[in-house]
Amino acid sequence: TPDSAYPQFPCALGAGELWRAVTGHWTHWSGEHLVWDLLVFAVMGGVLEVRGRRHAFLLCTGLSALLVSGGVWVLRPEMAEYRGLSGIDCALVTLIAVDLLRQSLQESRWGLSLALTGLLVAYLGKVTFELTTGETLFVASGEGLFVPVPLAHVLGGTVGIALGLLFGVGAALVLDYVDNTISSASELQRLVSFPILAL
Repeated sequence: TPDSAYPQFPCALGAGELWRAVTGHWTHWSGEHLVWDLLVFAVMGGVLEVRGRRHAFLLCTGLSALLVSGGVWVLRPEMAEYRGLSGIDCALVTLIAVDLLRQSLQESRWGLSLALTGLLVAYLGKVTFELTTGETLFVASGEGLFVPVPLAHVLGGTVGIALGLLFGVGAALVLDYVDNTISSASELQRLVSFPILAL
């Protein structure tokens, strides 16, 4: 049941209380709910920090917070409240998996590539299970305390996958732009201003 400290989610956003699009992620239904969400958030944040991807962590967290809340508001208008970090967690997990998968494929690290593909398939399986059963895998809703929202996990995962692919494309474009290696005879001829007989 809605609690007066947390006005109904769609009504609050519709009334212009836009901060609720972000603050709902930081409130939880139970201690178990909080522990699972914070554990994943801290581990994924740590992985991105160690990889030197702080900008990716901040962008993914901010974007998924807004898109998950907006998506729940638009696609599930009957929801009275939304709480939890799980949508953001899904975004971070899929971002890291896609980013590492892209890198491992470039480096021909086939074992790691296979493991990361397995992780992404497991994520899809988890979301499919939640969508079809209405239950969560890791947190028990406990006597109807809350209703799982698999839509948040789908939206979060979509954000993470999109950002992982975008960072890969962006990195390739930057490397191509800064790469000043001579790659053809015509480039060399243009630089030295005389005909090249053989290369």
